[in-house]
Amino acid sequence: MDERTGYVITAEQLPMQTEPDLGIRWRVAIDRNVGCRNLEQRIFCYGPGNKLEMSHDGSEDIIYVVAGQGRATIDGKVYLLKPGIGMLAPPASCYSIENRSEQDLLLISVLSPQLGQPAPGAAECEVAPLSKHIVDEAEQEILPAGDRWFKLLVNPRMGCQNVTQFVGFIPHGRAPFHTHTYEEVIYIIEGEGVVHIGAGDFPIKVGSSVYLPPLLPHCIENTGNDPIRLLGVFCPAGDPGSKASEEKRAK
Repeated sequence: MDERTGYVITAEQLPMQTEPDLGIRWRVAIDRNVGCRNLEQRIFCYGPGNKLEMSHDGSEDIIYVVAGQGRATIDGKVYLLKPGIGMLAPPASCYSIENRSEQDLLLISVLSPQLGQPAPGAAECEVAPLSKHIVDEAEQEILPAGDRWFKLLVNPRMGCQNVTQFVGFIPHGRAPFHTHTYEEVIYIIEGEGVVHIGAGDFPIKVGSSVYLPPLLPHCIENTGNDPIRLLGVFCPAGDPGSKASEEKRAK
């Protein structure tokens, strides 16, 4: 599937790569190879006791903890990691992530811009000076969006330049087709359903990744009994609540 039709892939379709010396597994689920211009979604799994140091000169790294416990150090500041933590590593920062538990540490990372690519367009809202590196989902306000709801995580209000990160919740049922002006990458944390996009209808479940290009009619249908819980990151940065007014039914 190309940038005009969107892209969906499951964890089984894209196995993890392994770096034995580091004890870390990873996969790049979405990047320019599937049509995404400004975002690169990566899934990392740190084995117990393993650590990785990183730095990206021109890119923000926006991370979400799906499972496990750990510790992040960003420019000398130390933060504890647990499920539901969103994290921002600014461009040119020196940061490391370490699994300090006996269970795997599962992270979803989104780089913007992709390595070696130009910066995306300016944020669609004011970007505040960097105020913090992490945010806890459990402490964020529930914001309604029609029959669905979401929680803002990393966003321009805390100093993120390029993207907005949020956790969304979709109840049983199917919303109308709609479009939006930004591009978005999604990771399914909980639940199952179907993504209806230009290329067809694609089942999704835990571990699935979805790319939605701008102006592509789409909708996510929850076919299960429990809400779908998903991690969304979109670019340019803005407020997902205000984006609801841009949505429209597709003929």
